[in-house]
Amino acid sequence: MSTVFLGLPTPQSLAQRLEQDIYRRGLVPNEKYLSTRQVGQLYGVSLSVAAQAMQLLVDEEKLVRRDRSGTFVGPGARGKELRRVKVVYVLMPEERANYSLVPLDLLIDSLSHPDQEPNAAAEPYSVQFAFLPKDEELAYLKNLMAPMRANWDLCGVVAISCSREIYRFLHQEKVPLVVLGSLDHDMQEIASIDADHFACGRLLAQYLFEKGHERIALLGISNGRPGDHQFLDGIAEAMTEAQKPANSLIARLCPNDLDTLRAQALATLSSEHRPTGIICRGERMLNLVLPVVQELGLRVPEDVELVYETFSTAHVGHVPYPCVETSEPFERIARQISSMLRRQRADTELSIEHVRVPVKVRAATRTSK
Repeated sequence: MSTVFLGLPTPQSLAQRLEQDIYRRGLVPNEKYLSTRQVGQLYGVSLSVAAQAMQLLVDEEKLVRRDRSGTFVGPGARGKELRRVKVVYVLMPEERANYSLVPLDLLIDSLSHPDQEPNAAAEPYSVQFAFLPKDEELAYLKNLMAPMRANWDLCGVVAISCSREIYRFLHQEKVPLVVLGSLDHDMQEIASIDADHFACGRLLAQYLFEKGHERIALLGISNGRPGDHQFLDGIAEAMTEAQKPANSLIARLCPNDLDTLRAQALATLSSEHRPTGIICRGERMLNLVLPVVQELGLRVPEDVELVYETFSTAHVGHVPYPCVETSEPFERIARQISSMLRRQRADTELSIEHVRVPVKVRAATRTSK
């Protein structure tokens, strides 16, 4: 049995993506760029790969490093400069970066080049990205807001799985806002778009029960977001429909810590009454479980079957494991976010939209051994 790592970039391919990101966002020499850690989080790679990719761009003077100041766009980055007037900000909690389902590069690309109304002039946006540090996210955001509004035309914010206080603050500031994630029932005055997490949980559990699994496990991050509750409700619904007892599900929701997550996966899969089906909250969680499966000498799917949830992208078709994906591609979802922001800017009286994207099961592309 071999472990399959799913489409991780090489330093060379990542360097190309970073260079495209600089040009796409209209960044010019001497502007601050991402740190090595942020690149690793944003693109889902190790610090070593991120550092090697950035060094390739430093060697070409497309990035420069300044002691105690960080990384900046270098003189070698001579892409077409955008007039940095119209800006969309993308925000995500730093603690969510390693296990987010959202393909951030596709989101940023779609926001940078939004669809236009017929006969409208081209209006590309500069897209800025910020990770919100844990326990300081509101203070950090407030420090961003003043220069953001003073220097740019802030066209909107896309907030990904942020806290209630972040949503409240942005709403009170009357910023065009779309939440990419689920909201609590008392926050319906804020626009949102997300996958149907109830259906995700229900379909994944239903798939495993129909395959004959009597005991399944859920592995994910515990952060108390509304979408997580809906996902668990969906699993519970599938258990009821299949007439399964409560002990047919083992839920292991861990803090965002790699060692803890791996320890929980190892304990779950090596227990006397181990589950034969594992639901992973996303592809990155799947990649964490795969080495544990290999270490224990288990076969996929004969000994344990792995399923996961994801947004639909071209990459998903190359992953050899069953999943539940959105019924429309993520690029279309991103364009819909851009349209929602544009409509908010054009009409402050517009009724707030709440979009739940339908999902569907994608079978395994091949048998994994």
